[in-house]
Amino acid sequence: MTNKQTVTVEHLDEAKAMELIGFQDKNLKLMEELLGCTLVYRDASFIMMDADEHKKENFEKLLTALMHCLNKKIRISQRDIIYAYRRIIQGKEVHLDTLMTKVIGKTLSGKPIAPKTFKRVIGRTNYSVRSASKS
Repeated sequence: MTNKQTVTVEHLDEAKAMELIGFQDKNLKLMEELLGCTLVYRDASFIMMDADEHKKENFEKLLTALMHCLNKKIRISQRDIIYAYRRIIQGKEVHLDTLMTKVIGKTLSGKPIAPKTFKRVIGRTNYSVRSASKS
């Protein structure tokens, strides 16, 4: 007998659902791999097959972090999903939206440089930033 857990996501429109699930369901498959259970998406709800309460809690935390990004119109990648899940497993706070909006520098062409992890944000504040000049 399979143990089904249902997680409903409020305010999930079609565009956000497509971004959350990913192109060709790649994000959904990655979340299945990380959680170790089968996920099915139907009508703004995720059904988790063979999942216990602990997996459900971790999945809810992951969805919350990803939805914060989507609500701020920040695109999520598979790297972001893995990083958020690792932080959840470690029992740390997950605020991807603040991480992704922080700019630690700019390239010569003016493109913003954003950190990929919280350690880079914390570590970068201890250094002075030098400007590069075009040769």
